[in-house]
Amino acid sequence: MAVVTKEESTKLLLKVENGQTAGGKTAYAERSIADVNPQLTNDDLYAVGNGIAGLQTKALKAIRRQNTVTLAEE
Repeated sequence: MAVVTKEESTKLLLKVENGQTAGGKTAYAERSIADVNPQLTNDDLYAVGNGIAGLQTKALKAIRRQNTVTLAEE
């Protein structure tokens, strides 16, 4: 039998600069926005991430998408 996937949830993750470590390197923090519509395209989610990043003072390092799916036999 073939295995199929069912989209369960999507999170938007924003990696932002958060000061410096004791060694002088840049420290990072991650902001997480849960319950994002899994039907959003990557382009749309990227635009939303940039929009949210523009509302804060921390510099944006990366925008990530985290999808959770259920695997089942067909």
